[in-house]
Amino acid sequence: SATLTGTPTTGTWSAQSGNPAGATLGGTTSGIATVSFATTASGTYYFIYTDATCSDTMSVTVTAKPNAGTDQTGICAGGSATLTGTNPTTGTWTAQTGNPAGATLGTTTGGVATVNFSSSAVGTYHFIYTANGCSDTMQISVNALPVISGCTEDVTICNGDSLLMTCNAKGGTYYVVSGPAWITDSILHITGNGTILMEYSYYDINGCHSVYGFKEYGA
Repeated sequence: SATLTGTPTTGTWSAQSGNPAGATLGGTTSGIATVSFATTASGTYYFIYTDATCSDTMSVTVTAKPNAGTDQTGICAGGSATLTGTNPTTGTWTAQTGNPAGATLGTTTGGVATVNFSSSAVGTYHFIYTANGCSDTMQISVNALPVISGCTEDVTICNGDSLLMTCNAKGGTYYVVSGPAWITDSILHITGNGTILMEYSYYDINGCHSVYGFKEYGA
């Protein structure tokens, strides 16, 4: 918005015919009026101050507000997001002060930048797109990676025996990475002596993925 101030203070403000769209002029009180600009406003606007039979004109130049795009959700820690600024594409992205830790913002090219999130990142991050002295802000919500613990591990199993695998995060998938064993329906079957390297892969309700590695032993 802009404040229009005319003297003497007994006059009235009006908008000049032919102004670009997007300006709303309020009433005049003691020579002062406020004009509000829509987010789509752009260009030079002329306003006329009239007192009795005399008038004077002034202009307000409005720079188009850049567009930071829509907010993003469903990003997992350890992932990345693309920031796309428009109107114009010559702006620059910056991270808002006070963001949670764990975000690394790359350089801006053609209005586009990539932000990478560490595996420990979590929370809401705000990023600012600035062009021609004006700015717009968008936010990204980052979900934590699921925590896997309480797995059946470091167990010695005799050749030919089996072991029911369990972890605290239910609904994932067990894999034999290497060693004398095979697994089906979460049951580990031992086929010989040696170290068995295992992995448990789990996706949570947000679609975020963690893998936990551990060992068993065939004897």
